[in-house]
Amino acid sequence: MDGNFGLVHKTSSGVGHGQLASRHKNLFFEDQENVKEFLSHYGIDKKSNTSECSNFQAGNVIRSKIKTKKLDITGVFGSVCKHDIPVMMLDMTHGERLGYPAYILKKVLQNHTSNLVVMYDIACTLHRHLKKTMDSDVLRQCTFSVPVFHSFAHNVTCQLEYGQRFTSATGLTDGEGIERLWSYLRGFNKITKEMSINNRQDLLTDALLHHTFKAIHNLGMQKSKCN
Repeated sequence: MDGNFGLVHKTSSGVGHGQLASRHKNLFFEDQENVKEFLSHYGIDKKSNTSECSNFQAGNVIRSKIKTKKLDITGVFGSVCKHDIPVMMLDMTHGERLGYPAYILKKVLQNHTSNLVVMYDIACTLHRHLKKTMDSDVLRQCTFSVPVFHSFAHNVTCQLEYGQRFTSATGLTDGEGIERLWSYLRGFNKITKEMSINNRQDLLTDALLHHTFKAIHNLGMQKSKCN
């Protein structure tokens, strides 16, 4: 999971016919009203910050209050599976608040019964936060881990507890699949910020579908090479 602050939307571009007019509906993007309602009732831990083990700004409460009047969407928060296939996307209207990954976790776990490894730049902070805000059943289903390339920005204690290389059952998965997706989607940011809400969502969904089909094709190619 991770947030991308490049995929913004200008307020001046208008909403068009709205998110519900998107021809792809909520194939990847969650209904914005549901996200807003969840965040409005979701408590913010004022002591939550990453200064204990890293300098990442993700999840920082002060940053989460920053909202420019020129943007009605400040970015996209998303998740992918270990095969780099997109799972769920949320339009952000704040900074990278911990409520966004919490929302995705609650939605994914509704249809996911087996143990889930959650890889996030500040998985350590998210884990501590969820211990205070979510029920133990959810936490029992999740193992939290910091992706391999981001773990070096955390202190040694945090690396030993949350580093991907020390997380069982993750093998050589680097946890950076979402970064590869962002690298691909950044090519669309100059045009999507000028579109109406529904056209923006359709274009990004088309891009996500292309990325998905490509990832599935690559999986097949890798399997055939192994055989």
